[in-house]
Amino acid sequence: MEKITLVVSDIHIGRADSKIKEFSNLLETIWPETIIFNGDIFDQFAIWKNKGLLLKSQLPYIKKIIGIIKQRKIKTYYLPGNHDYLALLFVPFGWIIGTKIRKRLIFKNKFIIEHGDWIKYYLQIRKICDKSIKIGEYLVNCETLARIKSKKLIIGHSHRSQIGKNVYDEGDWVENMTYVLIYETKVKIFKYYNL
Repeated sequence: MEKITLVVSDIHIGRADSKIKEFSNLLETIWPETIIFNGDIFDQFAIWKNKGLLLKSQLPYIKKIIGIIKQRKIKTYYLPGNHDYLALLFVPFGWIIGTKIRKRLIFKNKFIIEHGDWIKYYLQIRKICDKSIKIGEYLVNCETLARIKSKKLIIGHSHRSQIGKNVYDEGDWVENMTYVLIYETKVKIFKYYNL
């Protein structure tokens, strides 16, 4: 059986439009060896705004996900996004499932995986020394970063599911229910269909 890695971002647990239930159902249908939670898994702003009430109603799905991860001994990484830094303080997610928390992950020496919320700012700073850097819309900026780092880039943050020359933008679990699977020889973006 081919080893696969699941990369998922922008679930925004704590928001009313989060598709946490559908994501927990997805984990019953696929068997990844590794899961990379690529930012904005929680939404600290929504959790504060509704005083954690929606988070409380979503706890059964969080427990289901954690149970699947523990039962199957799935290796996990958590790459915080711009909506879930403080949520990590309130929900000891990493400690519970033994995940490794990183800002950026170099994966299989081929991919840079990160949420992507800071890419424009990184390029603006880098442009001070390298005037040839062009700063544009999100996918263009991601392609520029992939070129600079000489790797493929897997990102979230934009909530759009799109593929560039060297970039895989995962989409989200608020509207699109899309995710990336990394196989031994290929990378694909998939959409979950609630059957």
